[in-house]
Amino acid sequence: QEVSGYLTRQAVAPGNLNSDVLAKSAKALMSGFDKVHGGFGDAPKFPHATELSLFLRHYKTSHDTGYLQAAEKALTAMAHGGIYDQIGGGFARYSTDRKWLVPHFEKMLYDNGLLVPVYVEAYQITGKPLYLKVIRETLDFILREMTDKSGGFYSSLDADSEGEEGKFYLWDKKEIDAVLGEQSDLFCEYYNVSRLGNFEEKNILHVTSYSDKVKKEAGMKDFDEFLEQNRQKLLKARSKRVRPLTDDKILTSWNGLALTALCKGYQVTGDKRYLDAARRNAEFIQGTLYKNNTLTHSYRKGVHSEGEFLEDYAYYIRGLLDLYETDIDNSSRWITFASQLADRAISLFMDDNGTFYLRPAANTDLIIRPKEETDGALPAAGSFLISNLFKLNRITGKKTYLEAGEKALQAVSGLIMQYPGTMASAVLAADYYLHDKIEIVIVGDGKDREAMIQEVYRRYLPNKILAVSTDGSSPLPLFEDRFSTGKVQAYVCRNSVCQLPASTTVDLEKQLDKL
Repeated sequence: QEVSGYLTRQAVAPGNLNSDVLAKSAKALMSGFDKVHGGFGDAPKFPHATELSLFLRHYKTSHDTGYLQAAEKALTAMAHGGIYDQIGGGFARYSTDRKWLVPHFEKMLYDNGLLVPVYVEAYQITGKPLYLKVIRETLDFILREMTDKSGGFYSSLDADSEGEEGKFYLWDKKEIDAVLGEQSDLFCEYYNVSRLGNFEEKNILHVTSYSDKVKKEAGMKDFDEFLEQNRQKLLKARSKRVRPLTDDKILTSWNGLALTALCKGYQVTGDKRYLDAARRNAEFIQGTLYKNNTLTHSYRKGVHSEGEFLEDYAYYIRGLLDLYETDIDNSSRWITFASQLADRAISLFMDDNGTFYLRPAANTDLIIRPKEETDGALPAAGSFLISNLFKLNRITGKKTYLEAGEKALQAVSGLIMQYPGTMASAVLAADYYLHDKIEIVIVGDGKDREAMIQEVYRRYLPNKILAVSTDGSSPLPLFEDRFSTGKVQAYVCRNSVCQLPASTTVDLEKQLDKL
């Protein structure tokens, strides 16, 4: 028997993946969906970001609105619940109840890194302001409370302060009255704050359908501004409390997830702070945590951990691929770094059968070489890496990435067919492999180029690659025969078959609409 994820089971023989694998997985996941409160299963309730992303992907390909509605129900319920910090932004680790009200107050970098991209996808599909608000507030929380001066991101914030769980986050109505004065009653009504409290005689701020009624009856044009101004006042007051301890370890794998979140967040908000933080993080990882062709797993105050781990390579390559599409002026640097890490990962962690192990074969301190193929609180690292390899192949043209990705996908295919509901990240990799790949190549410079890039960013195009070059001189095959003519041109290609170049944003818009 082999240990795989959280399940011990016989090794499963490879299966034949076909194009309905996404539908099968979505259906299996839907059977465990909580149709009343959103999310999966009963209490305690975890966010399951990858599974929600899979629902959005299935909606895109099947046009079955049930999956969009399910994803939205979960994302809205979490954004309105106590699992989301209504004052400071960011998500707690899980909810102790079905309704998302009472969180386990610990805040993890990885949860926030995984959730932001799903809110970005939901925003690209629906345009709903709530999702944009969550993206901004969560990234602001990461920048404010989890970012080291080096550019690295810290691991977590404790649940406790002054020996009490949640004390930092809970409010007494009198405290809010003292800070907000005459504006307090309306604010408290909206966030369901009472003198009696809803958790150990204190209040966890949350939003309900009653809140909508409060907003409507207030009859204020700028109600959202009223909430925001008062939220900032409470955030300032809260910052004077005794803070929960910060676990200031910098884990490369979780930094990769945060890197993706910042890139995706920048793409829909245009807030340069997110791009700057993403770039600084990649510069820090490349300059300090990547030494002698080796990626450090954990780093704290100048001390590097020993040993190499699959998750660091898998998650950080993903972040670099997103940075490649976002930090346009330095894109060649990031694709080169991603390729170096991918080459190393294949040689270190993959066996002859295509299985990705968590540790290198040379590790002698382990009795069994561990692997984790099903998703848990974190997506299976090997599945993330498979997606990365397919994407790297499309960008660089290197066949070794395609071959390694195919081999690895085949190795988990039997598990995907047998346990489709526990393999969301592998299913997303399979979906990318089995379906049309979209390449959008933009050559040129100036305002028109920026407008075209924004046009791509605002759309939900999950299987796309965006490649940009000022003059087309990049050695990457995507730019072959695509030199700048002095005018910006965009090439929209499906499986490497391209339409005539678009030379205006309106033309590009029309071509993207057809996708």
